[in-house]
Amino acid sequence: MTAPQLVIVADDLTGAADTGGSFASAGLVTAVPLRDSAAPAVDVLSLSSECRDIDKRDVPDRVQKTLQQAVSRGRPHRWYRKIDSAMRGHPGLEIALTMDSQGFSTAIIAPALPSEGRITIEGRVYVHGLLLHTTTLGAGLSTSFVIKQLREHTDARIVWIGLDSVRKGAEPLLETITATGEGLIVIDAASDEDLLTIAEAATRLPGTLLAGSAGFATALMHRLPLESRAPQPPAPALNGRPVLTISGTRHEATARQISFAAEAGMTVIRPEHIDRQWTGGEIASLRDEVTKSLAEGNDTILTITGCRSSSVPGHQLTEQLASTAADPCLRGMVGGLILTGGDVAAAVCARLDVDFLWLRGEVLPAIPCATLGSGPLENLPIVTKAGSFGQSDAITKSAEFLRGLDCPA
Repeated sequence: MTAPQLVIVADDLTGAADTGGSFASAGLVTAVPLRDSAAPAVDVLSLSSECRDIDKRDVPDRVQKTLQQAVSRGRPHRWYRKIDSAMRGHPGLEIALTMDSQGFSTAIIAPALPSEGRITIEGRVYVHGLLLHTTTLGAGLSTSFVIKQLREHTDARIVWIGLDSVRKGAEPLLETITATGEGLIVIDAASDEDLLTIAEAATRLPGTLLAGSAGFATALMHRLPLESRAPQPPAPALNGRPVLTISGTRHEATARQISFAAEAGMTVIRPEHIDRQWTGGEIASLRDEVTKSLAEGNDTILTITGCRSSSVPGHQLTEQLASTAADPCLRGMVGGLILTGGDVAAAVCARLDVDFLWLRGEVLPAIPCATLGSGPLENLPIVTKAGSFGQSDAITKSAEFLRGLDCPA
């Protein structure tokens, strides 16, 4: 099998999908394997290590298995290490492990995601003008300084290049990067134009690991010399049925989107209890409620957003949602799925026996469309969305897209 031209490694499924989505929009055949050696020939391979919420001690083994999955297909021309724009997970450790495994001495890191209001100034992450660690998105962080956050996970040399160097242009920036030497190089960006400048400089440095947000990946899509070579995937199976959204995130952005969707006429269904394991009867009751709504032709949202807090582990809640949503009784009733939160997307796909996703492009910035690559709902179109991404109408627009439009080629 021909090696992919680019390998992306994210730490959760929505990250792998939103980062690969921009390359799919450019006409490059892009897939996200969900099981080892599952994806067919592709131009861009986007992988998830599923390390976002695991213990630091378990990260090395998980990352090495993910990297081996990539190199088993042949050595790619370029690697992209996608990190969370709010620095969640273990970004420094995952970057360092990738560098050690693949022989990189330098990584260029641009965490900014301007489309979601996340920028990097003087080495610090700001979210809509506020320092990251002072926002709900940065809950649990003691600092917004990227170098300090990376330092918690690696002993590698880390340096910072400021916005003034970026805005001198790609050629001067390239000279600054070269003069900086080896290590992890964090670069400021406050706009998509800044990211394009960084991408133009970075792509002139062969043998360098590229790392950052989905925003930097989009900039690289415009600058990397990639070509469409792999066979095109099958067309989506559109059937005109209603759209089912599964949301396990508690992020305020998704809460606003669900409220907006309810006002627009979408049916919102919440479990009565999330403070304990659901009984078989409760799961059946939820399934019947979802079935009734879909049978009436309603776009439907099954969510724990808006429920009271629970001590039940997040992965258990996720599995309960997935078991309800992927029930065989519902499989012939949906025209598309919107999966919000990387853990929810992974759990639902596992329940549906999906081996890989074909990425088709973006419905909205950093919100990709895909089709299921296998399983009983093969070629069904879906949208995946990180819990913190999108404007208030993101779910509503995604549902309209899945109902009425073909996924982009």
